[in-house]
Parts: sequence; C-alpha cells; structure tokens
Amino acid sequence: MSSSALEQLDIERGVCIPFRKYSPETVRNKVLESRGAVASLILRGVKIVWKLGLYWSSLMYDCLVGRDKEVVPFRARQLRNLLCDLGPSFIKAGQVLANRPDIIREDYMNELCILQDDVPPFPNQVAFKIIEEELGQPLEALFSKISSRTIAAASLGQVYRATLRSSGEDVAIKAKLLTLILLLIIKLAVFEHALQFELYCMNSVTPVLRPQIEPIIYRDLFLFRTLASFLNGISIQKLGCNAELIVDEFGEKLLEELDYTLEARNIEDFLENFKGDPTVKIPLVYKNLSGSRVLVMEWIDGIRCTDPQAIKNAGIDVNGFLTVGVSAALRQLLEFGLFHGDPHPGNIFAMRDGRIAYVDFGNVAVLSQQNKQILIDAVVHAVNEDYVEMANDFTRLGFLASGTDVSPIIPALEAIWQNSAGKGLSDFNFRSVTGQFNKLVYNYPIRIPERFSLVIRSLLTQEGICFTLKPDFKFLEVAYPYVAKRLLTDPNPALRERLIQVLFKDGVFQWKRLENLIVLAKENVAKMSSNPAIQVKNRPISRSWQTVSKLDLTDTIKDGARLVLFDEGIRRQLLLALTEDSKLHVEELVDVYKLVEDDINIPAVAMEVVQDFPNVVRDFLLSWSNSVLSDR
Repeated sequence: MSSSALEQLDIERGVCIPFRKYSPETVRNKVLESRGAVASLILRGVKIVWKLGLYWSSLMYDCLVGRDKEVVPFRARQLRNLLCDLGPSFIKAGQVLANRPDIIREDYMNELCILQDDVPPFPNQVAFKIIEEELGQPLEALFSKISSRTIAAASLGQVYRATLRSSGEDVAIKAKLLTLILLLIIKLAVFEHALQFELYCMNSVTPVLRPQIEPIIYRDLFLFRTLASFLNGISIQKLGCNAELIVDEFGEKLLEELDYTLEARNIEDFLENFKGDPTVKIPLVYKNLSGSRVLVMEWIDGIRCTDPQAIKNAGIDVNGFLTVGVSAALRQLLEFGLFHGDPHPGNIFAMRDGRIAYVDFGNVAVLSQQNKQILIDAVVHAVNEDYVEMANDFTRLGFLASGTDVSPIIPALEAIWQNSAGKGLSDFNFRSVTGQFNKLVYNYPIRIPERFSLVIRSLLTQEGICFTLKPDFKFLEVAYPYVAKRLLTDPNPALRERLIQVLFKDGVFQWKRLENLIVLAKENVAKMSSNPAIQVKNRPISRSWQTVSKLDLTDTIKDGARLVLFDEGIRRQLLLALTEDSKLHVEELVDVYKLVEDDINIPAVAMEVVQDFPNVVRDFLLSWSNSVLSDR
C-alpha cells in the first residue's frame, strides 16, 4: 500500500528500478530503529507543524485584509528563511520547489532560486579528514599537491584540485560534507542566535566531531510522507496526483545525491554515450580512489561558457560551439535518455580544442524509450498544430492524471504555442514558453514529473548560456537540423512512423516540408562532420575527428519501399500525394531527388535490396496470406 506511489512512478517513467535507495518502508525502518525515535519524531513534527502553521496563518490573514498581492516579496523571503530554519531537508525541498511551477507561484519560485546558489566553503580540515577516512590513506600518500582553497562548493559537498602522486595527473576531488548543509542553514538564517551559532561552529569544529545529517534527512522524509497523507485530497484536486507521490519523487532524488557511487555510475554512462564523439568531453573517474563520500575525477581545464571573449581568444568559433552544445543537449534528451540535470555555468566548459565539457553528474534525468518517443510525438504534434494530441501527450508523460478531461487545456496550449511561434519559429525561445506554461500548470491540475522539471530547468539554463555567448541566438535554427537528421536517418521504426506523421498534414502530403527536412538534415551532417567550433582560419582539423559528411538515406529508402509495398494505407496516401489537385506532382518529385542525388549511393542501395530480397519475399507472402485469411 505504502509503495503504490513508487509503483505509479515506475509505470509513468516506463522503467522498473529493482534496487533503489529510497522506499517508504526503508525510510520508516531507518527512523524507527534508533533509540528515542518516537519522542524525536513527535518533537520534530510539532516544530514543523507549528512553524508552517504560523506561516500559513499569515497568508490567510493577508487574504482576509486584502493585501495578499502587495506583500508577496516579503512573504516569499519569509518562506525562504523559514525553510532554512527548518533544516537541510527543507532547504533541498526549497531548491526543488524553485523548479516546480505546478506547486508554487512564479514570484515565490524566483525567491527560492537563491537556495540554488553556491554555498560558502567548509573548513578544509573537515573535508581532508573525510577524504582520508574514505580512501584509507593519508593525503600525502596519494596526492603530491592539493589546493588549499575549494574550487567549488554545493549544498552536499565541495571540490578540490589535486595532483596524483603516482602519475602526476591533475584531478578533481569531490568530498561529501554532510555537515556542510548545516552551515548553509546558518548562513541563510535571519535570526541572531543562528549567526552566533555559526561563529561557534567555525571556531570549534574538529575533524572528529562532525554532526551526521543522514538520520535527520530520513526523519524529515518520514514526516514529509506522513504529512503528505493528510494533503492527498488537496493535491489530487490541484495536481491530479497524491501528495505522497511528490514526496517519493523528492526522497528518491535526495537519497541518490547522498551517495557518490551513483554519480560515478552516471559519469560512466555519459562516457559510454559520447564515446567517439569529437565534440563532447566527459571526465574520467578514478574508481579505485572513489567511494560513497569521495569522488576523484579527471581535472577539466576549460573556459567558462559565460566568457565569450575568452572563448574567442582561444580560437573557438562561437556559432560552432553553440551548435555543439545544442546538439549534445538534444542527443542526451532524445537519443540517450540520460540528461544532465544541472548544467549551470559552473558545470559546463569550453575546451581549448572546441569540445564542450560537462562536470558534476550528481543530478541527472533519466527518460525511458517510451518517454523519448512521446516527446518526439509532442514535437510532431506541435509542428502539425495538433493541440488535441499535444494535450494527450501531457497525459502520457505523466503531467496529467489518466482519465483527466483535457478539453479545457487545449485552448490554453494553442494560445501558448501561437504566442511563442506566431512571429516565426526562428523567434521561439524556451523562456517565453516557460513563462506562459508556468501559469498554465499553476491554474490547471497539472503536475510536472520530477525528471521533466530537471529537463525544463536544464534547457532554460543552457539557453541562458547561449544568450550570453550570442544575444541574438535562435534555438530552433540550431536544433531543427539535428531533429531533421534524426527523423530522416534514424532506423527506429517509431521514428519512421513520426516522419510519416510530419510529412502528412490533414491527409495532404507536405512536399515543401520534405524538402526543408532534407536541406536541414544535410546542413547538420555538413556541420557535424567535424567539430564546427574549431572550423576557423589557419587551424587544422584532425582527421580522426572527421566523420561522415554525407546524409545516409539508404535505410530510409529501403524502409520506405517496404512501407509502400506492404502498407496499403501508406501506398494510397503516396499515390494521392503524387496526383492531388488533379495533377501529377512530377516536378516536386524531381526537386526532392535533386536534393538527395549526391547523397544516395545507388550501388549500396541495390546491394541492400538484393541482400534483403528473401526477407521482402517472406514478408510479402505473409502479408498476402493474412489478407486472404482476413477476407474469409
């Protein structure tokens, strides 16, 4: 019963997780196994309910006296300070709420974004002690040099630069500091006694005595879920799902971030996905020097993506680098289903050889094959302006509960798309769409699944970086060529079906759209045949980094011929396309052929047909026999 929300999440995601760190049963057992657990829970629960109750009462009072709008900035700051005062779990919850327009208003979201900023570093002696404990050796035995200052700090850890004694290689050491989040609470608190406690901690902390935060997090997750059970009615009305499901999503992600072995696994997955890609750099992991609290990675010596002048000075073509970045993001989203969830300027770098480099893989979004296909469906339906199917896509992705009446949402979706793309798709940008979408999800029973909140935040952040590098950046101008190539060349049968949907609108074949797809796909292939970021004057391009420079349509032609041969519906549609408006569309057919004639290897296509002929004959006979039997 208690795991029903997790089961719903697995069904919605299209995946099953056999071994997970989080489950309601695990959290309950962890909490109740400790001595004095009941008393601790009662005291903590009373504190949470009391503080949140007082805040809620103040909001109700504002509404009664009619000043609810004018005090929003004050109440938003008050909420942020309240979350800080309630502890680490609430700070992490605030960071999540900063990306959840389905739960909280946009003006409150903006205030909570402060919780996502970099955290002040923690004393080195605590970090170094944790590293030594985890690796089982003194720092001097493993590293010939280690930075005296942190390179970066976050809510659950901080990063140092070091040199391996064994090989002389520079590495990044990421140490999990469970005490660090307590300092964050203190730094952001507004009460005087909290500031005095900060000075005490900074002066008296020792490597041996450090508070353990995991029991606190487990206790708060238990209380979160208990309180959520009383809010299910409101949550179903507002979001179309149980409040427990929201807590389970949050708990899963939070506990994953407490274990660096999962981040190491994420890095290895990214390395495998981008293996052989001349445009992307993923750091190597030193698994023998890593554990649950320490992660040692290859040092990335790159240029911050918010410094366009430094990128230009390094001989990197900015437009080419933007193409590299957008293509890498789209591959993560639509091809791999493993997406970097936190690509802020401190986690993305431009390498001096033109590659884009990613660091910090603790927060990733995982999309199933089913989710990826539905996302492509949504793109196709947007292109065809099929808003009814777009609304149905929301249900299939988990934004709407199954069985929800989508009719009230369809006009809102149409208005958002028309306002965003009305001036032309070249003017489309995620920020304008997201601003309107935030209002939609707040006013309708729409819930943003946690993985998609990461995707949305990631796309917004990366678009912001692109605008920093190029103020007149047009996302779709860069993204469309990649999508066109995927639609035309990907052998996945599901994508073949989506291609047909794109080419037919209201039963009419879109000749111009086919030509545009081919032109854009050829543009993408030409650009990505080598790293476009290093295509500058007087700079040689390594042959090993050069890839195929022609649009390979062999599989597409072969599959298209199969469809025409076996699918009567497609065959009829194509015949109508060639003869619609009472004329033969030979000219359009010739124009399409001229676009692809240089990319079609006739002997290769002929060889593919000959090799596949036995399968074609078998499929034809099976199709014929099925039609004969069905007629009887």
